[in-house]
Amino acid sequence: MQHKAIFTIDVEDWFHAGVMQPYLKRQNGSPMHRLTDNLKWLSDFLAKHEGKATFFALSSLTPVVLRQLASLAAQGHEIASHGHTHTNLNQLSSAALQAELLQSRSILEQATAAPVIGFRAPNFSITDQALELLQETGYAYDSSLNNVRLHKGYGRLQQHALHPKPYLIREGLWEMPLSTYPLASWNLPVAGGAFLRHLPFALFQQAALKLASQGYYHFYLHPWEVDLAHPRVPGMRLLDQMRHYRNISKVPQRLDVLAQKLVFGSISEELSRQKVNQRPG
Repeated sequence: MQHKAIFTIDVEDWFHAGVMQPYLKRQNGSPMHRLTDNLKWLSDFLAKHEGKATFFALSSLTPVVLRQLASLAAQGHEIASHGHTHTNLNQLSSAALQAELLQSRSILEQATAAPVIGFRAPNFSITDQALELLQETGYAYDSSLNNVRLHKGYGRLQQHALHPKPYLIREGLWEMPLSTYPLASWNLPVAGGAFLRHLPFALFQQAALKLASQGYYHFYLHPWEVDLAHPRVPGMRLLDQMRHYRNISKVPQRLDVLAQKLVFGSISEELSRQKVNQRPG
């Protein structure tokens, strides 16, 4: 029996990655766009495995990419918001954040002719204030909690508890967290992204299958992480090179293994299931 897994994709180009910003500022000219080809690869991959996904997209992407998102929505995938400018939420004022949430949702809905009800903060930089504004601006869920101590840049909530599975933050607003695997006194980061590339795959796969068998496993990646022709930026520190580029060549094969053992689905599908289960008998 194949268990289900939520598969989410942060739709941004390689040059949006935070580690790239200091180096690209030193370069002349505009960086090469790679997102169109990478989204095509992911679309074909999901079609091959009869899977679905949630695509958390920036709304400031090119018209070509916005048309790709419309095609993905027509294929039954979910389109959700990753913001407009890819700015960490703790760097935005309340007014700027509200404007960004409204702008992103409006552009994506116009481009795809589909409702946009979900949000993921850039670099998982969620804040308590942002959760309040999400509901005010018409979102039904957040998916920004990635409870990993190893990454200091991830958002830390002060007024809301963290849970490893979907839960109601308040009536009308759900949290759909990224998955971690409890190991001794800490959480093993098995939600994909860099950890799909950096962790020993046997360990990653074992934890992923275990969580899926328990009813909830949620992982993600970026389109540039399947790009075997990813541009190289000169002058990067060795640690930054390793963080960004290490094991990209192995991601397509690792994804293929997971797709053969798990059924990939979107957050909206899982949210509908959660709502049904929450109804009184």
